[in-house]
Amino acid sequence: MFKPVTKSTARTSWQIILPPLLSANQNQKITPAPVRLDGRIIFSIAPLTNNRTEIIEHHLKTVLQSNFEPNTLKVYYETVNGLPVIYVSWQNQPQPIYILTVTNLDAEIQGIDLETLAYQWIQEIQQALKNAELERQPEALKKQAMSAAVVIFIIILSNLTLVSMQQKLQKDHKKIESKITPETADKETETKTNISESSENYLDSLENFSESSEAVNPLLQQRITLLQKRNFNEIQQGLVPLGQGGVLGVGTYVVLGIFPYSRWLQPIIISLLPIPLQLIFTGLSTYLAIRIGRMAIDRFFAALENRKFKSIDNSERLALRFSTFSRVLKNLSSGLLITVGIFVGLSVIGINIGPLLAGAGILGLAISLGSQNVIKDTINGFFVLLEDQYAVGDVIAVGDVGGLVENMNLRITQLRNGEGRLITIPNSSITIVQNLSKEWARVDLTLDVSYQTNIDQAFAVIQEVVDEIYNEPEWREKIIAPPELLGIDRMDHAGLMIRVWIKVKPLQHLIVGRECRRRLKTRLDQSGISIGIPQQTLFVNNALELLSLKDNN
Repeated sequence: MFKPVTKSTARTSWQIILPPLLSANQNQKITPAPVRLDGRIIFSIAPLTNNRTEIIEHHLKTVLQSNFEPNTLKVYYETVNGLPVIYVSWQNQPQPIYILTVTNLDAEIQGIDLETLAYQWIQEIQQALKNAELERQPEALKKQAMSAAVVIFIIILSNLTLVSMQQKLQKDHKKIESKITPETADKETETKTNISESSENYLDSLENFSESSEAVNPLLQQRITLLQKRNFNEIQQGLVPLGQGGVLGVGTYVVLGIFPYSRWLQPIIISLLPIPLQLIFTGLSTYLAIRIGRMAIDRFFAALENRKFKSIDNSERLALRFSTFSRVLKNLSSGLLITVGIFVGLSVIGINIGPLLAGAGILGLAISLGSQNVIKDTINGFFVLLEDQYAVGDVIAVGDVGGLVENMNLRITQLRNGEGRLITIPNSSITIVQNLSKEWARVDLTLDVSYQTNIDQAFAVIQEVVDEIYNEPEWREKIIAPPELLGIDRMDHAGLMIRVWIKVKPLQHLIVGRECRRRLKTRLDQSGISIGIPQQTLFVNNALELLSLKDNN
């Protein structure tokens, strides 16, 4: 086991390679440094110099690249200057190869004496060199290739499974979306005659609720459940790409560890992973916090709606308001969490965020002084929400523009007009707003009939038509109260103007009004009631002038 060598050879190796020694008193806290061969740890040494492990690993690689005979491999030590010096030799090797010198600090860290430690390391070095040589044999390489192929197949199969899962989650998300607002699509179709096609946010805002609390509560519970399913589905969709990246990363790491020629990359990857892993964890935590925050906000407002609906009849209006508030709170919470995530990520990569926070405060003050309009927009937007002037899903008119409120936040309000144009209005410029869809609307139906009309007959026909519409289930759900026949509002040269009021749900006045006019036209024609025609009387002085005018015509 121990082969004697000449003292001159040992001393030469010692003088060239042995690093300057440090005593244990100079280094009270020393972390052992691992020595690797093909990426696998053989033993740990005291890091007397910054490159001691690299030198020892270089010597081991030199032995491995010398094509030694495993059966004749000998690892031994020779005591030089009171310290064991480990060498490697084999048959036909003219001169032993120096590996390392075992120091007192090595023995002190390991808690054993020098000779025992030297013998232990000799055993580990010899076994590691033989294993490394065996792994490079053709038969071993074939087995390694087969193992790598199996791992790659598992990676591909896992990614295909995750892709299939993502597609299924996307289909489930569409089904959940269709169940959340199944009836609002009809409302959108009806509203297209007055305003342009609305967005998905509008569909999320407009919910058809029954006027009775018994019907509202089950529907609301179903909506809460669907919203929770949608949020959970979105979280799952966000985690699937992360799973794909994890499978690919872990699989690549395993494949690199199969081959001895690439195994040395594993420690490098591990050493580089802490910061990326912390950044990934920070990003994932921020994403989950945003999604959970959205779920909590939805749950809070849904529960609040459930309590309010027990005492408030106009539940649809309240749903619109809560939907708008939840939208704003979601945006604010998302922005806050993203900001916190960015600062945490900067601290992870070693950037001191203290000066950044101080600079951000000064920069924010400077921006606030130069962006007073933005502050005005935010303040006015807050009061719009607080006073419930309008909400997402309302039809409003602001100055010369109007349309459906598709989106709003504390700074801007976006409208979609009848031509499909998206109009963006800063909240600070909104001083007078007309809400055309808040709580209820009214059909102001006027009808001009001629002076020769039997007014009682006209009243009876009109009352019969509006009552007929009111009693039909299709139209009854759009009409809030029985129609009111007010009577004659005007008498002039065009005839008699009869006025009818019909109180309807928001955005339904034009639809109901069109149907009333269509039926009235048909029924008045059947009853022989003529529409009023403007009349004009011409006076002449004598008959000759009248005849003259007739001849000229």
